Amino acid sequence: MHLESVIAGVIGIIGVVLGFLLNVMYERTRRAWLRFGDLHPYSFEQSIRILLEVKYDKGGLPANRAVPFLTIKYGGKEGIPSQLLVIKNNSEYVCVNSCFQGPKSVDYLVPIKCVFRDGAWKPNTEMVIVRSEALPWTLPVYIGKGKEGYEYKHVTHIPVGGSGKVVLFDIYKYEYGSKNYLLKVHSEYGTDVLPRVLLKLPVEQENSEDKLEFEITVCAENLRGSTTAKVVVKYLKTEKDYLLKYYADKNLIKILKFKELSKDIRELKPSAR
Repeated sequence: MHLESVIAGVIGIIGVVLGFLLNVMYERTRRAWLRFGDLHPYSFEQSIRILLEVKYDKGGLPANRAVPFLTIKYGGKEGIPSQLLVIKNNSEYVCVNSCFQGPKSVDYLVPIKCVFRDGAWKPNTEMVIVRSEALPWTLPVYIGKGKEGYEYKHVTHIPVGGSGKVVLFDIYKYEYGSKNYLLKVHSEYGTDVLPRVLLKLPVEQENSEDKLEFEITVCAENLRGSTTAKVVVKYLKTEKDYLLKYYADKNLIKILKFKELSKDIRELKPSAR
């Protein structure tokens, strides 16, 4: 009788463990798979906004609290050369700032230490790092407020069969000594305030054919694995133009030219304030 009780107890334990494992396996099969879809350029009066579509691919659970993360590389290495930044407090920054409404429109978040030398603020580092920093969604969910009371815009829920759009950067045209493109890379605070960084790209280059790489990874609850995309910006001397190449999960999806993209936008002009 005692042996029968022991055997029954063991069988019961095995049944509980087996049931638990089967339930874990079932829940795992229901976890979401996301994938990057198309790249969408949206035209405004003064800029072109680059959006990346993220689609629900398969599974049975929603991808909750989805967050896109950005890492920027230059010439294949992590980091951004300081000469590509619009340095704060310099006359160029003041000029660019005066083109926007609101003092926080271009007050970027990436930290850079500067020294005052030869009549201007200059960076005392060759590279600045943007690694695994959050990007905003077009339709975020409210999760609270951060710096200076601004709302976070970097979290969303993607339902089964649904999609969302990540906002990467806006492209502007402006002139300061020479003609430039301005890339306003967005942050967890959305598109209106506190961008991640301001990058300037001369419209005409002489030597550089190095490329800027924007690597985007989306993570979420109930996700079986992260999904990745890459936007590459490279100047081609033969074209005398910048090319934007978009890769979704290592597959080349789209190639766009800056001149064609920006032909109808109005160049930034300092406002009278």
